[in-house]
Amino acid sequence: MTQGRFNLAEDSKIASAIETMRDQRAPSVIDGEKVLKHSQAAYDGGNALHSSWKMGPLYLTEKKLIFFQGPSRLLALPLDSAKEINLVERNWISGKPVKQLCIIQNWKNRKRKFYLWLRKEEEWKEAIGKCLKLNVS
Repeated sequence: MTQGRFNLAEDSKIASAIETMRDQRAPSVIDGEKVLKHSQAAYDGGNALHSSWKMGPLYLTEKKLIFFQGPSRLLALPLDSAKEINLVERNWISGKPVKQLCIIQNWKNRKRKFYLWLRKEEEWKEAIGKCLKLNVS
């Protein structure tokens, strides 16, 4: 390990401390809805021709997927408008392909795609899928 640097994959104590700090700052309720899951994430707020990645916290509530960058809410996606949730490989900031969560929304007779990069993307896909089933019932 290089002096002054650490590798989260190799140093589980540091990774655990960072996750604990993030957990302490996470709200338990947003917009009157219980927060079911949260994580640091990257959100592609661009379009098909131009990606525009933003970093910030992502929250899954009982009815929404919410992404913040600083005090600004960049995404507040009602889960009942989500048509599909997929895992796709796309280029990320470095141009390297990585797994990303792709959420397709029906909005005003158009399909909109939202891309999120985060750790444990399979768990997020499953958690969002469970919320979709609860909101459909």
